[in-house]
Amino acid sequence: MSELLRNIENILLFSLWCISAFLITASVLTAVWLSVRRVMRNRRDMAIQTRQKQFESYLQELITAETFPSDFHLPAHIRKDTTAVTASLLKFFKIVRGKEAVKLRIIVDELGLEKIVTRATTRGNRGKRMRAYNVLSFLDSSTSLKTISENLYSDDKYIRLSVARCIARRKVMSLISEVTEAVNFAFPDDESLLTDVLYRFGDKASPRLERMITRSENNTIIAGAVETLILLKPENTSVDFARLYENEDERVRAAAVLLSVISRGEKH
Repeated sequence: MSELLRNIENILLFSLWCISAFLITASVLTAVWLSVRRVMRNRRDMAIQTRQKQFESYLQELITAETFPSDFHLPAHIRKDTTAVTASLLKFFKIVRGKEAVKLRIIVDELGLEKIVTRATTRGNRGKRMRAYNVLSFLDSSTSLKTISENLYSDDKYIRLSVARCIARRKVMSLISEVTEAVNFAFPDDESLLTDVLYRFGDKASPRLERMITRSENNTIIAGAVETLILLKPENTSVDFARLYENEDERVRAAAVLLSVISRGEKH
């Protein structure tokens, strides 16, 4: 009996030793794998940064040149890097104005960069995709608008919000209702986000906002539209204040009061 117990004890000790050895080996291999992965990621990021700097330097030369060189083209190793191309273009579109912005759009067209940015809308993490949509929002082609608008009802509500802002930046008034519904569907109780998007459409959106206030039965949409009018401060408004004052939603009533005060001030 004692011999049997010793055998069982030896088996258990051996099993525990094997398990310990396995866990140690697994830990070492995991640490090595994570280290290698980090090194590879750092190298990849450094390579992207290098290509991005090269591309930005190239863009700067083209934008500042009096005339484009007859043979200007994008090197193949940069063209393949959608992250570097997209990040560089967004950086430039945010800082250039006037003739330089027009020139940058011509460069994008001549180098065929819209296709590269469009591919970036379907790759990588959310941040990279949102960056690509933002670049497209600075272009003026129908294809870029089509790519943006097709993702207005993305399953990712943050992508949807980014796309809505891009459409507003393009001032596509014909899509203001769709943008409103999409943002409200993604963030049903947040009128401030809706206001942020609608305000980007600019002054010309006022008549459509007034119709939205009259026709909509969604109080978040009504509140967002009224708050947008407060920011836009239109010279005249056809809003039915009496109806808004009777609305059950406190957000609508408060916004209506402020809009009426602003409207009276504008008239004086």
